[in-house]
This record gives sequence, structure tokens and C-alpha cells, in this order.
Amino acid sequence: MFRVLCFALVACCDAQSSLPGFTSSFSESAFKRGADFLVPAIIDHIKAIVIPGVHGKFFQIEPIRFDDVSIGSYDVSAVPGQGLRLSLQDVQNSIAHTKLSIGGGFLKCTGEVWAFAKGGAFTAMNTIVVDQDGTGQFHVEIPPGGVDAGDVETHHKMDSWLCEVQADAFHVINSVIIDVVKKEIAAHFADILSRIISEPVNLFLHELQQPPALGFGKEKFNLDNSYLSVSYDGKRITHSHKGEWKSTAHPQESSLQPGDLPASAGRDVELAFSDYTLNTLFDALFAEHIGEEELRIPFVKTIFDKECSGCPLVIKSKFGKAARQSFAGGKSAVRIQDLSLSIGALTSASEVLPMVTLSVNASAGVAFSFTETTTNFAIKATLSLEDFTQALMVSHIGEIELSDLSRVVKTLLSSVLDKINTDIPALPIPTLGKAKLGSPAVVISEGSMVIEADVVLPSTADSVVLV
Repeated sequence: MFRVLCFALVACCDAQSSLPGFTSSFSESAFKRGADFLVPAIIDHIKAIVIPGVHGKFFQIEPIRFDDVSIGSYDVSAVPGQGLRLSLQDVQNSIAHTKLSIGGGFLKCTGEVWAFAKGGAFTAMNTIVVDQDGTGQFHVEIPPGGVDAGDVETHHKMDSWLCEVQADAFHVINSVIIDVVKKEIAAHFADILSRIISEPVNLFLHELQQPPALGFGKEKFNLDNSYLSVSYDGKRITHSHKGEWKSTAHPQESSLQPGDLPASAGRDVELAFSDYTLNTLFDALFAEHIGEEELRIPFVKTIFDKECSGCPLVIKSKFGKAARQSFAGGKSAVRIQDLSLSIGALTSASEVLPMVTLSVNASAGVAFSFTETTTNFAIKATLSLEDFTQALMVSHIGEIELSDLSRVVKTLLSSVLDKINTDIPALPIPTLGKAKLGSPAVVISEGSMVIEADVVLPSTADSVVLV
């Protein structure tokens, strides 16, 4: 029984630790709209293919080029358990007139050959392949039978009627051209998709997995956003990430466990954060004693003026516990407990006169706003003091009226938050090729925050990607 209990506990912990702290989810409908821009690029790349010349025993064909390519219909769909499928139907193309020679010596004949193809169908499966280190890379796979060049019809015209008779005898030329065209299209299709899509997609994946480090003083903190899994269920592609912050100087695995993230609300783009993700950042900040340096507050009128008239105040902070982020009831809040505040006054001789030492518990609301950038949007967090309690631990200036002290603490805490708001940069949201986000919004639910937005496609087909 003991062994069974131990196994159950281990299984429970393993299952919980596999939950993501962050997910990035994209709707199938966004990719369907993106295909309107992707398909013209595919056509241009197919038209640019140059098929090497063919040198047979009794004939030679110069390099073959496509004169025209068209795609009748296309579709993109998320296939559960497989990937994002791109289907091109009713593909037609024409082969440009190409130099042809038959025989040799005095019997050599020259002319032209050309061809038409119709009824082609191409299928590709786009997936994010995750390796054992949690790194995701874009991958294009052509399933068996995924390239059907359709029915190819060849024509030739020789430079003389005698050569025309000779060319008619070489029916093998037709089959050679048909085989070459089909093989070259099949060989190039995956490469074309990779060249069009891989670069912007892998850049986007890199930004998701390794966003810029956050700097606080001399220390920096990295987000370990390695992949846990990728899902193609529910007509969406959803990337699940670890979402854990670590110090670059002393990286440590967090003992916290993420909770469940909400189901999709159906927007084109949904970036979901668990409170776990931000709490791992607070743990890392606490371990590195970030925010415990002295902070000088310009002169504000307080009860300490009679001790040092017109003197700026100096605040020394020491955290007894890491701050805690909570998302609940449509609100985001940060709770700080067991914060020691030593308040002093800076004299004209640059000496700090100690005034009081307080133990403070405080709660700050967090509001989120968006600013438009040249490439996309950035999100900015702004803290505002909601409530606090304080206990006087040490007074160097005798008895103090608690109501007066409360007003001072409120003023100082608000000043500290104003300084933090100034120092916190707006964080850029990763871009998807040349596509941008529209109508972004923040939705707060129990234990999570979701950034939702529409995908706004460019007016021209420069670079739209499938991820």
C-alpha cells in the first residue's frame, strides 16, 4: 500500500509539473486568411524553378522553365495530432518553349518542346518539432502522395518536316519530360515552403522561446520559455511553454507549480500567462535581493521635517518574503508581505539621520495598457497602491502619531511605485512576419492573464507565415 501511495504521489507531481506556465495560441481562421498572401508567393517560387537540361543517348533538351503557374483553390486546416495542413488544388502550369535536339552529326535535328499540366494537387503538413531540450523548430513534411503534378501534355515542333518525322518516332521524349517535370516539382515543393516560411517562423519561435532578458540593476533575468508540447486541436495551433523566470547569475529551478490555463476564447492570437510565471520572477528577484538598495526620495513634506527640515528622504528596503502575483475577479494585484522599511533623512552634509523602521504589508493593483510600435504592439504594466498596513518596529525620534505615520507611509509607497513604473519598460509582443496585431485586449481570469488580439494582414503579399 505504501508503494502504491508513493507511485500515486510521484505521478501526480509529474503531471502537474508538465503543465505550461505560458501558452501561445493561434486560430485556424487566421491561417486561412494568411494563405491568400502565401499562395502568390508559392506561385512566384514555382515559376522561378529552372529544371536542369536532359541529355539522353539520342536527344538533348535544354534547361526547362515554367511559363505560367496558377492555383485554382487552396485551404489551411489544423489537423489534430498531425499539424497545420496546406492543400493546393487544381494546380496548372505551362512549360516554356525549350530547345530540343535529336540525333547527331549529319542527322542532327533541332526544334522546340513545350508542355501543359492541369489537375495538379499539392499537400504539405507544417509542424513545430520539439527536441529533447525543449527547442521548437519549424518543419515542412510532404506526406506520401502529397504532390500530384496532374495530367501533363507535351508538344514539339521541329525545324524541318524531315526532323518532324524523326521526332515523332521518339515517343520516349514525351515520357522523359513528363517524368522530369513531376519529379522536379515534387523535389522543390517542400524546399519552396521552407524558404518562404521557415525564416520568419523560426525567428518568431526564437522570440517566443528566448525573449530579451529583463534587467534590474546589475542583474538580468531570463524567461525559460522552452517548449513542452504543441497541439493542433480545436481548430487552433497552441504552443505550450515552461514559462519560468530565472536569474542569469544563479539560475535555479522553481519549486512552484503552474495551474490550469483557460480554454481559448476564439481570438486570432491568445497569449496566456499563469500567475506562476510572474511568481517565479518574484522568487528570482527575492533570491538576488533586487529592490533592497537605497532609494532617495526628493523632498516631500512629512512629519520628519521637524527633525531635518527640507531634507530628502532615504529609504532602505529589505524583503522578508517574495512578492506574490494574483489574477482573480478580473483584477491583477501584487501582494508584498513582511517588508522592512528603514526611513532616514539626508542632511546637507550627506549624512543619513535614521528616523523609523517599519514592517509593511502592501497590495498594489496592476493595470495593463498597449502602445503601438513600428512593428507591432508593446504591453506596459502600471502599479498603483491599493492598501497597506504598517507596524512601527523602531523609532529614533520618539513617539509618533500612527495616523500621521500612515499618511507618510502612503506617500512614500506611492513614490516608490511611481519610480518602479518609470523603470519598467513596455514589453514588445513578438511579430509574425509582416502581420500585425489589431484590437489587443487583456482578459484576467482565475490564476491567469490572457493577451487577445486579431491578426491584421499587410495590404501586399510581402511575408505572411504559417506557424
